[in-house]
Amino acid sequence: MSNDEILPHVLVVDDEAINRLLLITALRKRGYLPEEAANGKDALEKIKQKSPDLILLDVMMPDLTGFDVCRSLKEHKETADIPVILVTALHSREDIEEGIKVGADEFISKPVNINELMVRVRTLLKIRELNAHVASSGLLSSFDGIAASGLSAPTELSCAEADHLIASIIEAHLAVGPEDYHRPHAVFVSLSAGSYECGGKLFFRTEEDIEEENIDAELNIEQLQSLGVWQEGMLMSNWQGAASSPEAYTRFFPEKLIEKLGTIRNFILYINDSQRILFLNFHRSLKLFDLTWYRHLGFYIYLLLLVFEKMGKKEDEYLNLVRELGKITEVKEGSEGKHRRIQRVCALLCNKLDCSPGYTTTLLDAVQLYDVSKLMIDQSILSKDGPLSGTEWTLVRKAPVLASWVFHELPRLSTAREIAANLYERYDGTGYPLGRKGREIPFAARLVRVVDIYESLRSRRSFRSPFSHDEAIALLSEGDDRLSPDHFDPEILRLFLSLEEDVQTIYGDIPKAT
Repeated sequence: MSNDEILPHVLVVDDEAINRLLLITALRKRGYLPEEAANGKDALEKIKQKSPDLILLDVMMPDLTGFDVCRSLKEHKETADIPVILVTALHSREDIEEGIKVGADEFISKPVNINELMVRVRTLLKIRELNAHVASSGLLSSFDGIAASGLSAPTELSCAEADHLIASIIEAHLAVGPEDYHRPHAVFVSLSAGSYECGGKLFFRTEEDIEEENIDAELNIEQLQSLGVWQEGMLMSNWQGAASSPEAYTRFFPEKLIEKLGTIRNFILYINDSQRILFLNFHRSLKLFDLTWYRHLGFYIYLLLLVFEKMGKKEDEYLNLVRELGKITEVKEGSEGKHRRIQRVCALLCNKLDCSPGYTTTLLDAVQLYDVSKLMIDQSILSKDGPLSGTEWTLVRKAPVLASWVFHELPRLSTAREIAANLYERYDGTGYPLGRKGREIPFAARLVRVVDIYESLRSRRSFRSPFSHDEAIALLSEGDDRLSPDHFDPEILRLFLSLEEDVQTIYGDIPKAT
C-alpha cells in the first residue's frame, strides 16, 4: 500500500486560487493529502470519482454555492457521512441555520485561523473513524437485540454504580478555573436505559466544590428550540442571538433550575429517546464546533449505560460487549492493534515467569479491557498538541477509578479491574491515583505497565512521532525527565529488556504500531 493510500484525503473547494493554496499548504505540512476543486461542479465530479475523507468547502461560489454542494452530498447515501467544514465569511444566525439544514458538520470563519482549522479537521476525521468502527462492530445492533429479548432488572448495586459513573464523567467536564473557559458551569441530566432511570439531576460548581442535587424539572423542548439552532440531536444557543437580555433568556428555563443557577446565558442540549443532557453557562459564547465534543460525550454515556443493562445477562455476553468497547478505545486513541500487541508480549513474560496457564489466559483476557475508561476522556485531550490543563489532568487521573466501575464485581473481570485501577501507579510510589508503592501494586498491573509504556512510546501521538524500538528500549533502561526505570518492578523490567528481540519482532510484524 502506498503512502498516498494511507494518508487522509482532504478536498479543498474554493473559487479563489490563493485561498486554495493557503489551505493546501497547511494540510500538506500536517500530513494530509489535499486535492483541490475550483467550483462546486468540479468538486462533485471529483467526489464521484473518489470520495475524500473530509471536505473544506467555501460557501460563496458562483454557479453552485457551498450550501448547494453540501446538500447534494448529504442527500446521497454514498457521500452522506463525509465530514464537511464550511469555510465562510458569513456569520448570521440565518446562515448558520442554513448550513445546519444542509448537513454541514462544522463552520469556520474567514480569515481562517489555521491552527483552529487543523484541530477541527483532526477531530472530525477521528470521529468519522470512530463512527465507522461502532457501526462495523455490531455493537449497536447487539444492544437492539438486548432490548428485544427483554432485560432482567439491574441490581441496586449496578444502578448505584451507574449513578456514580455518570456523576464522575459529568463532574470532570465542569469548569474549574480560568484555563477551562470552554467547559460548562452546570449540567442537568435526565437519562434512562432499559430499567435504569435517572429522573433529573443537576451538577453545578460552587466556589469550593461540585454539588449534585436531585431536581424534578421537566425541560420544555419546544420552548428551548426557539432559542437556538439544531444539528443532529443537539441544540446550541447563546442569549445574544435569542433574547433582549440574559434575564429575558433565563425565563425560558424551569424555575427549579433558575433557583439554583440564577441567570442562564447559554446552553447545549443533547437529546435522544432516552437522554436529556443540558450543559449550561459556558464561560464564553458557544460556537457550532462545540457541539462535536458534547455529542460524543452524550453518546458514550449512552453506551456505558447500556453496558450496565447488559450486566443482567450472561457473563460471557457482558465480557464480549466490553471487549467491543475496548476495540473502540483503540480507534479513539489511534492505536489499532494495541491490545493484541500487548497480549503477545505479556504472554512471553508470563511464560518466562512460570505463570500457570489459567492465570495467563485470565491476564490476556484482561489486557483487552483495561483502558475502556478512555471512552470517557474527551477526544480533545487524547489528541491535544500541547500540555494538559489542570482540569484535563483531573479527568485523566480519574480514568483508573472510572474503569473499576465499568468492570463491576464479576469474578472474571477482577484482573482487568486490578490492572485498570493500578496501571498508573509507579513502583517508587510516585504514581496515581493512590500513590501505591512496590508490591502494594498488584502483579498484573506491574507486568502490564512495562508493556503499556513501551506500546505508548512506539505509538504515534498528536504531539510527537513514534519512537523506534531502540529509542524506546533506551528510555525504559535509562529514563529521561519524565520516565525512570524506578517506575517499574525491577524484575519485570529486567525480564522485558532481556526479551527485546522478541518484542521487536512482534512490533515489526504489526506495521500499525507506528
